[in-house]
Amino acid sequence: MKKHFLLSIVTFLFTSFSYAQNVGINNDASAPNPSAMLDVKSPNKGLLVPRVLLSGTTDATTILSPAISLLIYNTATTTGGTAVAPGYYYWSSNSWLRLITGSALVTSWKLSGNAGTDTLINFLGTTDDQPLQFKVNNIRSGYIGTGIIDGNVFWGYQSGLKNTGHSNVGLGIKALFSNTSSSNLVAIGDSALHNNTGIQNTAVGSKALYANTTGTSNTANGFSALRSNTSGFNNTANGENSLFTNTTGNANTANGVLALYSNLNGNANTATGVIALYANTNGGCNTATGFQSLTGNTEGFNNTATGFNALFYNSTGFDNTAIGYGSLEGNTEGNYNTANGFSALSHNNTGNNNTALGIAQMYQLMV
Repeated sequence: MKKHFLLSIVTFLFTSFSYAQNVGINNDASAPNPSAMLDVKSPNKGLLVPRVLLSGTTDATTILSPAISLLIYNTATTTGGTAVAPGYYYWSSNSWLRLITGSALVTSWKLSGNAGTDTLINFLGTTDDQPLQFKVNNIRSGYIGTGIIDGNVFWGYQSGLKNTGHSNVGLGIKALFSNTSSSNLVAIGDSALHNNTGIQNTAVGSKALYANTTGTSNTANGFSALRSNTSGFNNTANGENSLFTNTTGNANTANGVLALYSNLNGNANTATGVIALYANTNGGCNTATGFQSLTGNTEGFNNTATGFNALFYNSTGFDNTAIGYGSLEGNTEGNYNTANGFSALSHNNTGNNNTALGIAQMYQLMV
């Protein structure tokens, strides 16, 4: 009889307060608030949300086909990329999102900034051995890896976007943009090593080593240094646009703005000085030290020029040695010449096997 009586009371409450298409559950017979579909009132009891053991934030099997906004209290603790901790969660189309409440809300990072932080306690990052990633426009724009099997650091929009290699550093928009599995790379600057697939390359400067694909062990420092290099290796370029045009040349060293600028596939050249060996394309084993030294050389080889404008006009001449300001300056196609001194053999053009020591030898040319 007592059970039937209680059932009648509950039935009465529901039928009494559901006529307006909303329901009130209480013990004082008050009508539900008209703005609520369900109005629960009690002076000494709460609402107990279902407790569920989730396996992760993408768990859609513990509760089959969960509806959007479904609210639960998760009691499980899991780790990994879809980790969950005890707390309130709701379903948002494809994953469970945790409600931030209580002390978590106070200590969370806010869009408008935080005050009273302590660097000994507060930080932005992870507490497990997992990488940290940043995104802009939902595209990776920052990444800090962990361990020797990753160890990558990228900062800049789309920097290292396709990377699967390890121990790489990319700083700047689209730095190391195309790199996949290559490792031990350093790219600092807008689009530095943009197309790289080679290994052990270092590029510092906007668009340094921009076009490099399979080239290895190259070092480029300066705006567009070694910009066109594709498969050349063991090249070093220091200075704006140094070794700019080099594509397949190997073992070249350029120090200075526009040094070895035009080199395509010449090998084992050394240029130190602004515009040194500027026009060289295919010449090899040349050494130019000084402003504009061997500037006009294109295919000459085994030449040594030390001094301002030394062997300036040389184009195809080979096995020449010029030491001193303007020495062998006018030589174009002459071979096996040696000039030591200010403007020594400066007017020689095509003569071969000449030797001049000092200023007095300026016009004494043997052809």
